[in-house]
Amino acid sequence: KAEPVARAEPKAPPPAPRAKTRSEREREEEDRIARELAQKKSVQVAAVSPSASAPAAAAAGMPPEDLFRQAREMETSDPKGAVKIYRSLARKGNGKAALRLGEIYDRGITGVPRDYQESLSWYQKARDLGEAVETARGRGFGGWSSAAPAPVEAPKTETPRPAAMPAEAPKTEASKPAAKSAPVAAVPTAPAAPPAPLAEEKPRAIYIVVALVAALLAVGVWLWRRRRRVRSKAAQPAQPPAAPPAADGAMLFVSYSHKDKTRIEPIVSMIEESGRQVWMDRTGITGQAGWAGQIVRAIRQSRAVVLMASPNSYASDQVVRELYLAMNHKKPIVPIEIEPAELPDELQYILAPFQHHRLSGREPREVLGRALAAV
Repeated sequence: KAEPVARAEPKAPPPAPRAKTRSEREREEEDRIARELAQKKSVQVAAVSPSASAPAAAAAGMPPEDLFRQAREMETSDPKGAVKIYRSLARKGNGKAALRLGEIYDRGITGVPRDYQESLSWYQKARDLGEAVETARGRGFGGWSSAAPAPVEAPKTETPRPAAMPAEAPKTEASKPAAKSAPVAAVPTAPAAPPAPLAEEKPRAIYIVVALVAALLAVGVWLWRRRRRVRSKAAQPAQPPAAPPAADGAMLFVSYSHKDKTRIEPIVSMIEESGRQVWMDRTGITGQAGWAGQIVRAIRQSRAVVLMASPNSYASDQVVRELYLAMNHKKPIVPIEIEPAELPDELQYILAPFQHHRLSGREPREVLGRALAAV
């Protein structure tokens, strides 16, 4: 028998290359731009100073310290290019570059605007890489510095850092005695990162919001009280009771209930058109300063008291007191009934000597003329 022929299995096609993410594409683009900028800077330096000729081809392999120093020099001439170099170095693990990016976005430089969120992210990146980063208290309110941008010649990255920080204190036998004698290294919590600026901003922001709300409420209350005072002062000169009574005692005091004000105003206008002077509380002075004295003086200096009789006036304590004052000062009372009503017992004794004049079903001017003819 013939042996079966083994079939060759088809080989699986090679896997498709993985598509690069956006962050990977941006990182490659920034690295390429950083290399080109460093190469361009090296060419410029070589053209100006032949003795310091660094080959342009070696710019891509420059040490991180040289690239960092070169980016610092480029901040005044090409700030955006310097930022790109800092970004490339920081993503490769350079803590100084991350710290400088945080300072640039925190304070801002010419050509690169301030960005609060960006500065926080780069500060945190530098802190993770072992750099000493100041908290929000050292950089002003909200993590932003109120002063001008820091000069390029005095970067904060040049200040010596504690020996206990991971990036500056390698664990060697020679460094152990120095770490024990240094006061900073003796603190066990030194390697711990300081609190994030955002954690300190929240309570301060809450305090400021509460203070602003309290100030606005205080201003609102003050304006409301001032407006009330202005309105009361503006209304006082328009009050007829403030005017002095007539010297000859020809004034008529009108006693009425404020519930009947719209009904008696036409009647009072007829009395004034006949040439008689009228004292009438048109604005409601009851309860204001000195209102009782005004009522007493007006009744004492009037010739007669005209009572606008109605159920509302008979039920008004103010009208009853005015009638008692008229009786005490022996002033004649002229009751004019604008609405039929039963006379209360306490007013029968006061109004018994005086004739009542009814307006219902009659000509008002004729009734008023007869009622006021005797006074």
